Amino acid sequence: MTEFDSQPEAHDTAAHELLKSLSDETLAELMDLVVAGKPMRAVKLAHETSGPDHSLSAAIQAIGMFEGG
Repeated sequence: MTEFDSQPEAHDTAAHELLKSLSDETLAELMDLVVAGKPMRAVKLAHETSGPDHSLSAAIQAIGMFEGG
């Protein structure tokens, strides 16, 4: 287990930062994908559009927030 894995707050913070970096249009598209049952496509879109400062792990966590919320 890495240090990042042992800190749930770090996951949430990274996911929130990723979501804040996205346009309203992209957020709407993410929601549509999640509602349509396509979370993997949503993760890919979030990761690709968030830029190099955000990890795949943050994208996965962010989409998990949509699904769980």
